[in-house]
This record gives sequence, structure tokens and C-alpha cells, in this order.
Amino acid sequence: MLERGNCIWDRQPQPAVAALPSCSQLASIPQVLLADNRTSRGREEPQSLRARPPSPPTMAVPAAADECAELQAQELEVVESIYPGFVTRLPAPSSSDSSAASYRLTVPIELPDAQAFALVPDSRYPFSNPPTPTTLTLTHLPPLELFLLLPALYPLAAPPQLTFLRAPFLPARLSAQLRASLAPLLQPPGDSDGVLCQLIEHLRTGEFLPDLLGEDSAAAGQRVLPARGDSLELARVLREWEKREEKGRFDESSFDCGICLSRRKGKACWQLRACGDVFCHDCLSSYFTLSITEGTLYNIACPSPECPLRAKEPTKHPPSALGSEDIARDELEAIVGPSLVERFEKLREKQRLESDPKTTHCPLPHCQAAVPRPPRDPSSSSSSSPTSIDDEVDDGPFRLRVCPSCTFSFCIYCRRSWHGAHAPCPLPATSAFLKKYLALPPGSRERAGMEARYGRKNLERMVRKWEEDEANRRVIEGSTTACPGCGVRAEKSLGCNHMTCARCATHYCHRCSSKLNPREPYKHFNTPRTPCYQQLFDSAEIARAAAAAGEHVGGGGEEADAWADVVDWEVIIGAAWG
Repeated sequence: MLERGNCIWDRQPQPAVAALPSCSQLASIPQVLLADNRTSRGREEPQSLRARPPSPPTMAVPAAADECAELQAQELEVVESIYPGFVTRLPAPSSSDSSAASYRLTVPIELPDAQAFALVPDSRYPFSNPPTPTTLTLTHLPPLELFLLLPALYPLAAPPQLTFLRAPFLPARLSAQLRASLAPLLQPPGDSDGVLCQLIEHLRTGEFLPDLLGEDSAAAGQRVLPARGDSLELARVLREWEKREEKGRFDESSFDCGICLSRRKGKACWQLRACGDVFCHDCLSSYFTLSITEGTLYNIACPSPECPLRAKEPTKHPPSALGSEDIARDELEAIVGPSLVERFEKLREKQRLESDPKTTHCPLPHCQAAVPRPPRDPSSSSSSSPTSIDDEVDDGPFRLRVCPSCTFSFCIYCRRSWHGAHAPCPLPATSAFLKKYLALPPGSRERAGMEARYGRKNLERMVRKWEEDEANRRVIEGSTTACPGCGVRAEKSLGCNHMTCARCATHYCHRCSSKLNPREPYKHFNTPRTPCYQQLFDSAEIARAAAAAGEHVGGGGEEADAWADVVDWEVIIGAAWG
């Protein structure tokens, strides 16, 4: 017997099946010669043979061969219908009987339940890596390859011959043990029933594994699988085969898309790794593409409303890199493509920086990149960390900012090029400084001194900028409401007073900026003795709705006035949300 890799090839001559004459040989011998074969040699038959009754006709062997050929064809047809693609007809080897048929059996292993395997290096091979077991939980194993010879008298009088066995995940010694254990299964029962279906089912379901592989003493339920050589390489091969089989099973199944509610084949769908929900690829790609294009990054999650991963409220400070959320980078790239993934990463990093109050922007007009706050040196003499920019102005080294995009170094206080840690800012552009300048009477000595020191044109430019900023601030504060979560101000154009922040997804009231419960946002407007009780819609919205109703009934006139008098909008709205 020759061991080559993890394959076993038997070089020994086969047993007495080869001594039987083939069907073609029996058919070519005249019947008279068969009957007179013993007497034509000049020897007298023994008395015991002459006393026996006449033997059956000599056509019994060819008739049995024909019957066996028909039974083999029927068995192969049944095997092909039950296990399609498992059996392949091969040319008969030149060393074997020409009447024997050669077949290759490719049997993938599909375990009934998931089985844990501990991959350990085989001690018989000195080049194995250190004995650190790799544990895998598998349902599928790579296929076994068997080469069989079916003699002419199979299945009535001769068993099939297993000439070759290959198990890619077993070392050679275990392959030899597996081949020896299959010998009882290759003995036909002597009737028309063959052994191929029983053999294939025995291998396909992995019934041989408990006897072939021992159980790990350190972990109950684990099978010890010796690896010939590198166990990590074997683990990689087994993982890839498991993914391939799971993908094939998924592609052949049918699923209901949670977005378009249509039933699609698995090859046209995508299953999210984190939660296992299935959506058709077109719907999921459109959903994620629209979310990234519009900047609603918190929608990059499972679209199913019932999914527990989708139900959690988006975080105020999202992470800056993919992989820590529900959708991994490689999964999102396979759905929407690399270009949108790059945009998603940039928007997420921008959102993280903008939500941090300690982040500023590069003062250069052509850059304007976000500049994060540098980490404070633990050896700094400052006892407490500053909480705002005003707290940092006197901390010289901490005023330095370096733009990560254009590498421009500037002072966070005066927004000019870095002037050193101990030098004061040349022109501190603060509100107090400008208010002091504007409070001085025109033509006074103090005002003239400030104009001479800093420059009259520079001061006038700063005053214009400050007045413009103050006017903008008053307009923004008068017409917008700040989000209680991130501070972004929003202006309501129309609709109710229930607002949802586009940056941090916080639910809040536009009238009083109170944070609302996302699951019960309208309870705030239905609580008696509160400032916003029955104030879901402002009076302007009610008047606009009344005007729309007037246009609906004819565009105005007495009929519209009568309609407006009849409709009590406050009662209707209060009843709708009460």
C-alpha cells in the first residue's frame, strides 16, 4: 500500500473477482466446448462429479451478467436522482477487467447539526506549528473522493472494489482508517439491492466521524481533527468551504424582501451579517445610496423597523471608522461600491468633528478643514483641563492648532499664524475688545490711540464683521430653535412643533427646546398645565390650514367664511393627538 499525501492507492492485486471470466469471454466460447471441456483433456472425471445431476445450462453466467448490468443501471439511475452530480463514469483502468465499470464518487459532507472541531497539529509530522488548537464550528466539510470498480457480477455475486480514497481534511493515516472502515459497507447483500446509496449516505451525513475522530478531553462535544502541517491553513480552507456552501444554500432559497415585500431568490438578495435580515440587493443598495447621498448617516443600519439593531437611537458622537457599527466596511462596499464608502467615511468623520465643541476650522479660506483639539500633555502644569475656548486663551501651548489638511499652524484665539506660546495675540478679535472700542467717543484720545496701535482700517473691518455677526445672531436666535442634543439651530418653515434633528436625530419641541421621548413624542403636547399643551400646531399653521380649506371649497367668499366658522381647528387637532 502506497501513501501519497492524504490519499491511499492500493497497489496489491485484487481478490478472486479477476479469476472469473468476463461476459465477453463466456459468450465467445462455444457451448459444446464448455460441455466437453473436462473430457477433452484426456483425464477421467472423478466419481463424485459423474454421480452429480446435470449442472444448469452454461448460459447462466452470461444471463447473470446481463441481469447485473441491468441492476447496476437501475441503481445508478436512482443514485443520480437522489444525489445529482455525485457519481461520474470514468474509463476503466487498463490493468483491470474490461467488463468492470469505473466510477468516481464525490460526496460533500453535510452534518445534521453544527459540530465543533479542535484543529491540532499531527504529532507524526515534525514540521507542524506549535500545538495551539484552533476551534471551528462547522456544518459542512470538503467532499470525499472515492474511485470504485463495479465488476460485471455486481451486485449479485461480486462486491465493488474501492481503489482510491481522498479526504482533503484528513491526514493519510486517518484516510487509511476510513477506507478500512468502509469495507463492510461494500459487501452486497446478495440480492438486487446495491450498496451505493447506503455508502453515499453514510459519508454525506458524517456518520464515520465519531469513530474516526476522538473527542477533546478539555472541551466536551469537540472533535479533535489532526492537521498535516499547518493547522491554520487547514482552518482557512475549512472556513472558505463553509462560507461557500452556506452561500450556495442561500442562493437557492427564496426570501421576502423587507422593503419592497416581493419574494426573490437568494442570489438576488443580501443578508446582513449583524442581524441576519434579508433584503433584495436593489432595494438595499438604493436605501444606503440615498442615505449616504443625503447625509443621513444614522440610516446606515438594518432598514427593518422590528430589528433590535435598527431600533436603538443613533449616537450623538458616531465613530469615525467603519467596522465598529452594525454594517462593516467590506459589507457596505459590496452593497454601494467603494466611492460611496469613501464619502460615507468623510461625512462620518466630519460629523464626529462638528459634534465636538472643542473642534475648530482652519482659518485659511481655501482650506476650512476641521481641526480637532490636540490631547493635553499629562506633564502639563495645568491642574484642570479647560472646558471652553475662553478657558484656553491664557494657556499658551494649548492655543496651538495644526491643520491636518494643509499643515497650517495658527492660534485658536486670534486665528492668525502661530506667534509662540509666550507672545500675546497681536489683535485679539473678541467681543469685549470691540465693545470697548465702540464705547469710546469719536475723536477721543483713547480711541485715536487704539486706531494708531491696531490700524483704523483693521478696526473698521473688524467692527463691520462683528456687527454683521451680531445681526445674524439676533436673526438666528429670533427665528430658530437650538437642538438640545447637539446645539444645531433649525428654522421651522411649516408643519407641527415636533422636530427631529438632522444631525443627531434628537426629538425636541420647537417652542421650548425640550427634548422629547422618541417613542412618545406627542405626549409633551398632550400634558395639561404645561406651556405647550395643545400647541402641536401654532396659530399661523392653523390659519394656513383654514386658508387652504377656503381654497378647497371655492377659493374664498361667503362659503369659505362659513367653512372656516364651522371648523374648529384647535378642537380637531387636540382630539387627534389627545
